[in-house]
Amino acid sequence: YIAALELLAKHKIDVVIIDGLSQAWEGVDGTLETVSASTEKNQWARWKDASPQHRRLFEAILAYPGHVFATMRSRMETVLEDGGDGKMKPVKKGLKPVQREGVEYEFSICGSMDQAHFLTISGSRCHAVDQSVTLKPGREFMQKIISEVRDSCVSTSNLQLPLLSIVRALLLSSEAALEQLAPLL
Repeated sequence: YIAALELLAKHKIDVVIIDGLSQAWEGVDGTLETVSASTEKNQWARWKDASPQHRRLFEAILAYPGHVFATMRSRMETVLEDGGDGKMKPVKKGLKPVQREGVEYEFSICGSMDQAHFLTISGSRCHAVDQSVTLKPGREFMQKIISEVRDSCVSTSNLQLPLLSIVRALLLSSEAALEQLAPLL
């Protein structure tokens, strides 16, 4: 991941989509695999190589000189909800991202998409979408973000830290969203 980000930055790629940041945590050669492969007897000592590796990945994402979208799988749970007809029905709910605890605080916009395609923004530095729930977000949703980013970049003296440095939403990789981001960069 880090080498890919460095290569993309070198070639001045403005928008990067990491489709599958969960694999960096629990996939092949991921952080959890590094911990499991350690020969240290002490469980805490097994993290001495894995934690810095994981930290470097997020430092590379946060330092990227463009916009980074990252998707992550959610841990799922089946719960019973009222089906509207007086009967209970099983519904799958996403609980949290498959990634290190607290990862959502690393991103400027953090959201999750349910199976009915509702995007719920659980945290955002972009006030226009903070705590919003949007069905099948597209051009209109992205325009809110782009407008606020433009306004923040015009009104701030520190252009090296744009409001939307990192975005994580589980399904914002539509062509419309990318087309809308292009003029911003």
